[in-house]
Amino acid sequence: MKWTHKLPTQAGWYWSRFIPHGKKREIATVILHVTRNGAKKLRVGTQSLESLSQYGERLWAGPIEPPHASDIED
Repeated sequence: MKWTHKLPTQAGWYWSRFIPHGKKREIATVILHVTRNGAKKLRVGTQSLESLSQYGERLWAGPIEPPHASDIED
């Protein structure tokens, strides 16, 4: 799996790194759930993937498999 600037093309779970405009370091590396609402564009929460780029550079890796409920450890 490699980091890319290309937006995800399918729904799923993705690693995402965010670097704000004008900054040299990333703020966070997180896992985001990308969804598709019917035939509409892919989204994270209520924002389209394209609108996320207005805040800075975002790198993507995935999709990745989420852990299963049966994998919970006590």
